[in-house]
Amino acid sequence: MVATKNITDLNSLTTLAADDILLIVDRLSSTSTEAKQITWANVQEVIQDIVGSLATDTTTLNFTYDDANATLTAVVKNNTSTQKSIFHDGTTSSTRQEGRFVDGVGINVEVADNSNNDRADITVKNTGVVAAENNSVTGTAYEFLSAVTVESDGSKTLEIRPLKIGNGGLSATYTDSNNSLTLDIDASTIDINDLDTTNPLAVSVGGTGANNPATARTNLGVAKSGANTDISAISGLTTALTVSQGGTGDNTASGALKNLLGLNSAVGVGASGEQVVYKGSDLVSGSYRCEFKGIKSTSHNYITVGTEDSDIALGANPNTILDGISGTRNIGGARISNAATPLNSADLATKSYVDAQTTGLDIKESVRAATTSDLAATYASAGKTLTANSTGVISVDGEALSLDDRLLVKDQATGSENGIYAVTTIGDASTAFVITRATDFDGNSEASAGAFTYVEAGTANSGKSYVQTVRNVVLDNTALTFSVFGESAIGTNSLANNKLQQVSEATIKGRADAVGTGNVTDLSADQLITILNTAATNKVSSGRVDIDISVLAPKASPTFEGTVTIPTGASIAGFAKLAGVQAFIGGQSGAVYDLTDNVSGAVTIDFALANNFKLQLTGTTSNTRSLGNPANAVAGQSGIITIVQSGTGSNLLTYGGNWDLAATVPSISNDANAVDTLAYYCISSTKIRAVIVKD
Repeated sequence: MVATKNITDLNSLTTLAADDILLIVDRLSSTSTEAKQITWANVQEVIQDIVGSLATDTTTLNFTYDDANATLTAVVKNNTSTQKSIFHDGTTSSTRQEGRFVDGVGINVEVADNSNNDRADITVKNTGVVAAENNSVTGTAYEFLSAVTVESDGSKTLEIRPLKIGNGGLSATYTDSNNSLTLDIDASTIDINDLDTTNPLAVSVGGTGANNPATARTNLGVAKSGANTDISAISGLTTALTVSQGGTGDNTASGALKNLLGLNSAVGVGASGEQVVYKGSDLVSGSYRCEFKGIKSTSHNYITVGTEDSDIALGANPNTILDGISGTRNIGGARISNAATPLNSADLATKSYVDAQTTGLDIKESVRAATTSDLAATYASAGKTLTANSTGVISVDGEALSLDDRLLVKDQATGSENGIYAVTTIGDASTAFVITRATDFDGNSEASAGAFTYVEAGTANSGKSYVQTVRNVVLDNTALTFSVFGESAIGTNSLANNKLQQVSEATIKGRADAVGTGNVTDLSADQLITILNTAATNKVSSGRVDIDISVLAPKASPTFEGTVTIPTGASIAGFAKLAGVQAFIGGQSGAVYDLTDNVSGAVTIDFALANNFKLQLTGTTSNTRSLGNPANAVAGQSGIITIVQSGTGSNLLTYGGNWDLAATVPSISNDANAVDTLAYYCISSTKIRAVIVKD
């Protein structure tokens, strides 16, 4: 019985035989169907035809459909499909569609497209040395090239003979930074006795042309003559060789010495002092000799004696010399410097110590500038430094400071940070400045009350001197206060009436109408009117102004003409002050006035001309002049006098009787072009207190 199966899914088909029957039901309508019969072979043929029709030629593949054998073949078309290739060098492999040839050392690869033969032509060329040969030269030559060996891989190796030095007579060194080889003769290894005696050097090249004495004498033109014809050896001389022949002309020592004009005695020629010659001539062991005295130090050991190379070196023991001094000694105006602070009653005292004791001040070296406000900086007690909180070059009171410049810091919000500093880092766009406490102001005693310094420059502080006023200082803990000790310029509203020089009643100070300039004097009333009459407008004519003010009606802004007379005893009430701020002139000026040097007398100085002066010394060594008593000295006036030593140095300066200095008058610096500063303050017209700050 034939089995029937209802197939609704082609995936459920099993392999059928070609003659198996398939029944296909064709639905004609919703109510009727029609059955059709077909074999599996028919279905398989139709499927093959369908697949064959779908496999068509493309640009890269050729399809071949064999209906009889039920096969479909696909073949890649030539030069139409790019496939990946495998490239391998024996160790590493790469799978890529393209292989690129890269030139190596000594290898050049060239690729050409051969379209006619449908191929790529690849040519590998060797660019290295493929052969070597020696150049031909005239004469005997030695070839450095030994051979050209063909290696197993086909490459070639050049074999070069090395350069070898046969004996010590030649030397070879690498020169020109090992770029060249230099051969040279080592003369020190060549022995003249090694020369071939069968072929001696000719006379023309410095030889004798012979290998025996007789022939040598003949070749050189040397013949026996004179009294020494029997010479066969040096011991055979019967007559002494003359001096011109190279002998002594005598057969005795004394005669030979005389003929040779040799040294037979020594004498001392000094006019005074000890002679070095001990014995001019002394016979010792059959020989004459000159004997000299030895040089040694005395028993006091003031002088040292030694040997330096071939010289006898004499020195001094300064401490021993000082120990031997007794009595009163005149040192001729010389100075003893760099002495320590005195401890005992008999110790010498330095000028700075005496100045400090007499003035009550601990004078420090001057500073270049002083602060005017708080420095935005951080203090470090370990290094005693102030480091800026931001980067930039240090500038204080208008002064761009340099390395090692001294700076007075007096306005810190934290008062214990105040003091005298030195610039240790200037600072720049990427670096903060750093200042460090100065070595003369980094201890408690150095920062104590009375510490004094002078400010050299700055917009606000130039010419001022400051003193530290706080006692019992503990550095980095105690708030330090610096007060103005003196300044070269008189500040606004800094003078009161009771500070001015006293004058007699009804006196006006000024300069009368005259030629040139002069000192301020008391003016008479007539002189004052004469001065007023020099005005270009609104003149007060000569004569008295005598007007009864009470009978005049008030007038706003009156203009006076002619003579105006005020009765004796009358007064004017409610008068207006002069308009505008009145400027100080003359002695109150901050400008520096140049003094004229006088190498042999007194230097003239007038305090009415300025507060600050400069004295340039012009004399030679030891020229002495006096800084005379200042004219027009006014109580309360202060300033500085800069003293510049001459180009030769050692000029001397004394002082007039009105100068009030230390008990021991200090000297100025001796060094050429040294700059000292004399700071003064007028206590009265005849007493000027002063201190000197040396270079």
